[in-house]
Amino acid sequence: MCSTGEASMERERNDREQRESLDGGQQLYEQGKWQEALRVYNHAIRLWPSDERFYYARGFLHFKLDEYISAIQDLTRVIVINPGFSRVRVHELRGSAYFEMGEFGHAISDLTKAIEMGPANLEAYLIRGISSMKTGQYKEAIADFEMLLQHSWYEERALVALGDCYTASGEYGPAIECYSRLVDRGPFSAWLHMRRATAYQKSGNFRAAMGDYRRLVDFYNDLIENDPKQVWVYSTRGLILEKLGRHRDAREDYRRAEGM
Repeated sequence: MCSTGEASMERERNDREQRESLDGGQQLYEQGKWQEALRVYNHAIRLWPSDERFYYARGFLHFKLDEYISAIQDLTRVIVINPGFSRVRVHELRGSAYFEMGEFGHAISDLTKAIEMGPANLEAYLIRGISSMKTGQYKEAIADFEMLLQHSWYEERALVALGDCYTASGEYGPAIECYSRLVDRGPFSAWLHMRRATAYQKSGNFRAAMGDYRRLVDFYNDLIENDPKQVWVYSTRGLILEKLGRHRDAREDYRRAEGM
């Protein structure tokens, strides 16, 4: 039978080994040695299968490695072992993993819990908003995106998301306003003009849509002039030319792309 002193020494040794494993895995992660870090966490979990810290660390690493099912399994295990452990971050990370898998309902549920429990990362609002938009909950999505407009770091992403949400819900006027706020700010952005042109076209403002499509053609003309061997540019310009009704020119671009 172990004495009290021996039991205390054993606990101290065990705690030290756990800290070393956690610190070692974190150092390997920071050094970019993710697979080695994963092996450290796997070994630690075999030694201490009820320590939620290692499941969280491994779940985070699985997420970074795009192994979302494994991440969700580990993060769920954290909640089972200790529901109070880093609750906001666990639900936020698991919600993000669900989002990456296209499980938008589960993503909304977890991200909502993270937001309600405390000051979640603003990314949680963005991902929840996109998830709501994907499931047709446009009112909820707009509320999240409008909240993000208050934060300059997220303003551009929020405006794009708002524009996409308004377009998806058939509110083309507000969508055009969102895209235009960004278009008017600075250098030409092909994807923004494409989004705005689509919203113009769906709203019935074909003249404005054609204006954006022409700007896009000019943009791709310049790209081709600088590097005529870019296959994707011909394919993309062909799509725009079709929208302008220039079907013969579009077919020529498609043939060029196929012949490269």
